[in-house]
Amino acid sequence: MLPRQRVKDTRAALVEHFKEGHFVHPSALFEPDASKLSEWLSSGATSADDEAEEVIAANGNDLSDEEVEAFREAAE
Repeated sequence: MLPRQRVKDTRAALVEHFKEGHFVHPSALFEPDASKLSEWLSSGATSADDEAEEVIAANGNDLSDEEVEAFREAAE
């Protein structure tokens, strides 16, 4: 398909040409290897123990009494 003078005309010609089917650019046609994909997905998974440790670390109280009081005042 040759480009038209204006983008609007080129788009209209493409829509008319592909109205009966679907256009998928050849570079979009790919399929990842199933074993590599599952390996990659499992590498990002966290276990329940990891999540529990993160919650405990996040709940740790490292603030001084003055800082806690300042947060209370700011919240009011």
